[in-house]
Parts: sequence; structure tokens; C-alpha cells
Amino acid sequence: MKQLIRHILREYKKWTEDEIRQVAQKYQKPSDFKNNDKAAYSAANRKGKEFFNDVTSHMDKSYYTFWTDEMLRELAKKFKTKTEFQKAESSAYNSALRKGMDFLNDITSHMDKKKRGKWSDVDLENEAKKYQNKGDFQKYSNSAYIISRNRGKDFFDKITKHMVNQLNYWSDDDLRSEALKYKTKKEFSSKNPQAYGASLRKGEDFHNEITSHMEALHKDWTDESLRKEVSKYETLADFTNFSQSAYQTLKRKGQDYFNEVTKNLNRTISWTDEMLKEEALKYKTRGEFQRGSNVAYQLAKSRGILDDICSHMERVGSKYKRLIYSYEFPDNSVYVGLTYNLNKRDFSHMNRESSSVYQHMVKTGLRPIKKTLTEFLDKDEASRVEGKLTEKYRQEGWNILNKTKTGALGGSTLYWTPEKIRDEAKKYDTLSDFYEKSPSAIGAARRLGKEFYDEITSHMTRKLTKLSEKDLIRIAKKYNNKMTFYKEDSNAYAQSKRKGDEFFNKITSHMKNQHTYWTDEMLRDESLKYSSRNGFAKGSPSAYTTARKRGLLDSFFPKGKK
Repeated sequence: MKQLIRHILREYKKWTEDEIRQVAQKYQKPSDFKNNDKAAYSAANRKGKEFFNDVTSHMDKSYYTFWTDEMLRELAKKFKTKTEFQKAESSAYNSALRKGMDFLNDITSHMDKKKRGKWSDVDLENEAKKYQNKGDFQKYSNSAYIISRNRGKDFFDKITKHMVNQLNYWSDDDLRSEALKYKTKKEFSSKNPQAYGASLRKGEDFHNEITSHMEALHKDWTDESLRKEVSKYETLADFTNFSQSAYQTLKRKGQDYFNEVTKNLNRTISWTDEMLKEEALKYKTRGEFQRGSNVAYQLAKSRGILDDICSHMERVGSKYKRLIYSYEFPDNSVYVGLTYNLNKRDFSHMNRESSSVYQHMVKTGLRPIKKTLTEFLDKDEASRVEGKLTEKYRQEGWNILNKTKTGALGGSTLYWTPEKIRDEAKKYDTLSDFYEKSPSAIGAARRLGKEFYDEITSHMTRKLTKLSEKDLIRIAKKYNNKMTFYKEDSNAYAQSKRKGDEFFNKITSHMKNQHTYWTDEMLRDESLKYSSRNGFAKGSPSAYTTARKRGLLDSFFPKGKK
């Protein structure tokens, strides 16, 4: 580690003007100079604009556009919003930004500004009058559109009553022709939800008529048909993935029946090294690989080929590993930091107004050079090295931009230390209680390795108590609905389910059915409580799922709204 630190500190040599000139003479373009000799390029910048222009005077700079103030003013007049300006002419926009926020605000003063204050009913009504259809209203004034919807259906309908309805009108013949393109209702609803929804609105009889040639989404599985379906597959994984309906039906009939019908299916995949390599190529980082395909990840690790098949992946650290980076500005200002995810931190510095790097860019109009100063180090060592490198910059005359003292760990704070995990584990007598009441500690323990995990859970009871049918009936009688039964005693609930549908339905027959039958009108009213599909799905999952199956989501939340 001492050698590494010495190597890092040696990178910051004092460049003389003659040395910089000698290096600069090798290159024909400033970009080649910057990419191939960053240290010399940065040193030239630090010596001032006049010196930099002198040592690069022989280079070809014709590919640069030198934006004058007048050129930027004329170009800005072509656009209605800053967003359009930035997307269409990013070079000009960035040049204007480098000239300072006052200049940028001046040349964009004619552009539409987003309203940031509260919208009154009158404001919303006036805003809505600008548009001829709801799609344009949502696209060009999304804030006003969302607030209008949130104020209720009556208000929204009132301010949009002048708008033209752009939804396609589906005639009976059009729907019949469209339905013939699909083999299943699921395919019909996913590929053309507008037509599917229109057929539902014309009534159940009409919908059933035009979809009568389709395979049923929900098949009535007999014992014979289930066994025949299972026989089509060689592995349990394929059966689970490609025949969900049959799989779920078998699970509902109880674990013993499921095991008997699927006994000939191979329960494991024989992963070859080549298969593991192909699987790893699907992911960008090791963390994604482990979360998305843990079996393949662990096999690769045990075979010693993990480093090889993950060589294409981005390196990121963890709560225990950090690397050190810096942003060097031409005016001899620098920011030094440490992080476990350099790409994420770079995006933050380039875009967040609270960042010292971003603030200095706006203030000076200068762009920094980003440097990765170390590999990933142990978090404590990284903190010490960061302090030494910062002090090195300070001694060389750099202006340090850091607002807080260096050495603070970048990213999220490490809460679960090994000692805290041990103390937490001592509170529980069973593994199930530990999992249920302290999942974050469990996760932290697993990340520290199997040996540590086994050590802290060695005193816990792992086997669930097997309950008799009489016990299950007695426990079920305590609850008025299935959801409470599941939440309060998940062990008894799970054992009841494993005994099959007949037994489970018998012991829960006294419980109230909490399902709501949603009419289309009820679904529409429910959707108006939310501003997006995601909000609808999280806030009212039952209504969202029903609306999606009926193909109504596009009418509730027009395209472009997720």
C-alpha cells in the first residue's frame, strides 16, 4: 500500500514550460494532446490561457466553432424553450453556459418559462385553452395537465370540453378484422390495447364473439391435461417459465401433488463454462449479475472463472471499497473526492446544483478534467490517501473546492458493522424471526460471507414447527380475512396452502372476501386520484391490474405518460 501511495504522489510532477512545449509538439490537434498526455495538457491549462494558446498555436483547431455573443443571440431566437435549444444545439448552449448564467438568461429571455408557482383554477383554464386536444395539453404543459387531473374529473372535463377527442373510433367490422390477427386474448390486449378496450366497452357478448377463435387465457386443467403439459418439458425451469398457467394450477393443488406430477423434470441446469460466460454478458456490473442470476454467479465464483467472464463489466466498489478521483480546472482549482461508483458520482457533479464542481463550472464557465487517482482501496485506507492527495494539491498551489473536510466516505453510510450484526442476531431465537424483523442485518451478514453468517446464526432454530390439521383449523378461526391470516401467521398460512386448495378453502370459508368488483366507471374514478401509471399501480394495484387487463390504461393515461 505504501508503494501505491508513493506511486500516486509521483504522478504530480512540476512541469516546466520547456517540457510542456516539447510534449505539445507531438500533436496536431488539442484533442489528441488532451487524450494522450493529460498531465502535460492540464499543466499547460494551469499556466493560463495565453501560454496554452501559445504552445498549441501549431495545432489544427478548425473543427471548433468559436461562438461569438452575437452568433449565440441569433441562434437562440430560433427556439421556444431552453430544452429545445440544448437538444438541437448542444455546442452553442454549452458555450452560452460557459459565459455565465447571466448571459444565458439574457439570450433566452424570450423563451417560455415553466410555471413554478401554484396553479389557480383560472390559470389552469387559460392554459388549457391553448390546446386543441388532450395529447398536446399533456405533452406541452405536463405540470398543468397533471394538476388539472388531480383536481377531479368534473374540473378536468370542464376545462378540456373544447378539445377534440383523438381516440380512434372502432367500428364492429374494424374490431372483428383486428381480432383475427391474434391467437390469444393476451396477445390482443398487449399488442393493441385500444382495440381490445373498445371491444370490451361494446359489451361482453360482442367481445366474446370476436375472440371466440382465440385460445383461452385461463385453461381448466384436468389431471390428465396437466400431466400431458408437464411431459413437454425436460426441466422444471422451462416448465415454470413457459407454462405459467399449468404451473400455478399444480402449486394450488398442494406440494405433494406438485412433486408427484413433476418428479421426472430435471430440477437443475448443467451450466457449462460457455453458458456462464453468455449469461454474464447480459449484465454491466457484478452486482447486477449476482442479483439477476445468482446461481450462475456463484458457480462461476466457485470454478474460479468469475474474473474472466466479468472482464467486460464496469468496476464499482462497495460500502467497503472506494476509489479516489479529482476534477482539475484550468484556473488551478481542484475538487478531490472518493466514491464506490465513479459514473454515478460524475453524473451528480455535472448536473446537481449543490455540487461544488457544478457551481464552479457555472461561476467560471470552465470545464474540468476528471482524473481517477487510485484503484479501489479499503475504505479506511482510501480515506487516508484522499487526505494526503488533497494536501499535496494544496502545497502545489491549487485552490481546493471541497466544502467539507476530505476523508468522508462517498456514497451511502455503512451502518451494519460486524459487531452490530452480532448484537442484532443475539436478539432472535429463530432464523425466521431474524429474517422477518431485521432483513437489512441479514443482508449485511450474507455479504460478509457464509462463515460469518453461519457463526452469528448458529444459536437459532432453523426448522419450522409442523402444524397438524387441527392446529391449522384452530389458528385460521382467529382471523376474519385471508390477508390478516397471511400477515399475522405466515407459517400457518403457508402450511395450509401446501395441503391443497380443498383444505385451504375449507378452513378459510368463514373469512370475508376482500376482492372488489371494479366497473369501468369505478376504475376511471380511481385513476383520477393519480398523476401517472406508476402512481396508480403502487397506490391501487387491484384497480391498476383490472384496468390493464381490460385495455383501459391508455384512455386513463394517454401515451407518453408512464
